[in-house]
This record gives sequence, structure tokens and C-alpha cells, in this order.
Amino acid sequence: MNVSYNDTTNLYELEKQAREKSDALYDIHTNSINKFNPQNNILETDTKPLTSIEKSFLKYIIGENIYEPYIATYWTYEYNINYSYLISKFFNMDYLKISNYIEDLTKLTVSELKEILKSNNIKSTGKKAELIERIEKEISCKDLSNFFNSSNKYYALTDKGKELLKDVRKSVTKNTDLEDQCLELIYIDKYEEAYDLICKYESSKNIQRGININWENHKITPMKIESYKAIKELDINLKDTLLDNIIKSSYILCDMLGNNSKTSILVKRLAGEKN
Repeated sequence: MNVSYNDTTNLYELEKQAREKSDALYDIHTNSINKFNPQNNILETDTKPLTSIEKSFLKYIIGENIYEPYIATYWTYEYNINYSYLISKFFNMDYLKISNYIEDLTKLTVSELKEILKSNNIKSTGKKAELIERIEKEISCKDLSNFFNSSNKYYALTDKGKELLKDVRKSVTKNTDLEDQCLELIYIDKYEEAYDLICKYESSKNIQRGININWENHKITPMKIESYKAIKELDINLKDTLLDNIIKSSYILCDMLGNNSKTSILVKRLAGEKN
């Protein structure tokens, strides 16, 4: 294949623009994380039910230090998360809290736990869970506070938060709402409508999938539609027709999302919800 000078120049410009945008977003990402502290600046927020993306982020942030949380850049690049607002919303809806001293113990090493016990003249042998249980039973929170400084605080789930997340399953993306909407269409062979939803989703990302793809105007090709129809017609020798449709539709959706390698993850989620 011959590549012209103009083609090479255009690719260079596209890469340069993408790199500049990525760098700018990284700065936004870093600054927004560093500026927020739930101990002194919880914001006013709505109390609408959490989306699947928001639930995934709630699950993700558990155990992160409130002063220096590690938050992967894809939450900014792909999901447009407003950290200070969303974390405030979790607190306002009583899904999230700052860890107490007993919960902080889980972050300590076995050696550190043994030191706490030894300093209080308490038996210090046993496994980590046993040491924590012994500390919890025999040392008051007031005395325990002497072993922690203010930087040893973490995000923790409330009982309400635990209840909310108990049915959240791993899937292809964090946006299981979108996945489920697309699957309902794919189940009944409405491939164009499903792909249109994905295009709308891709166009909303800060960093979009693919090179030089205009997702706002992108359409599925007739050839792709025919290949999906052929997949649906394959005989994979399953007596359970619902599971048959789940497996085939999962493969099709993952192909639309550009992530065929995660088909098994999606099938596992859907089969688990089916049962």
C-alpha cells in the first residue's frame, strides 16, 4: 500500500491533536482529584438513582485514601466522571463514608497489628483476621486513635452502599445500562438501532475509540449486519434457546464495542442474572 505525503502529514496531525487533548485531560483529571477532600468540602448534589457507571465508580473507590486516591485516567477519558460532585453524591445518599478505626486496621500489615497488641500487653500471635478481632474486642477506639494519623483515612461503604452494590457484576464496560439497552435490540435483530446507541455513547467520550472516526455520523455497514444475521443462525447445539441467544448476542455486542475478548465476561454476567 502506498502512503502519500499528505496521508502521513494528516496522521501526524491527528496523533499530535490526540496527544495534546490527552495531556490536557490528564491535567484536568489530576487537578480534580487533588482538590477534593470529603472532610471539608462535600457539595450539594442531586439524589437521582445511580447509573451503572456511577455504581461501578462507587465500587472502584472503596479503600482508596481520601487524601491521595489512585483513580485511573479512564474514568475521565471514557466516562467523564466529575469526581468531587459524584463522591459528594455518594456521601449525600449515604452510600459512602470515611473509614473508622476498625476499618483502618484492615490496611495495616500483620507486623503493625502485632505492635498495637504488644503495646497494650495483649496476645499478639495469630492470623491477620484474628489480630484485628482481638484489637476490636480489647482496645477502645479512643486508645486505638493514637496509632493512626489523619492521613490514614479511606473511603468505605455504608450498609446502604453494600446493599446497593451486592448485585453489581463485572461486565464488558462500566456502562451496563447501555449494554442492556443494546442487547434488548440485538436479541430481536435490530442491529442498526443497537449500533446507533453505541455510536452516541462513543461520541460522548473525551477520548474516543478509533482513529479519525466521526462517531456522530458513523453507521453500521450492510456487510456487518449480514455477518451478525449469520451468527444468529448458527447451530451451536444448545437446547436452552435463551442461553443460545445470550451467547450469540453477547458476541455481537462485544464486536460492536470493539472488545470481542470480553464476550465470556458478558455471557457470565447475563447467565448469572438469568439464574
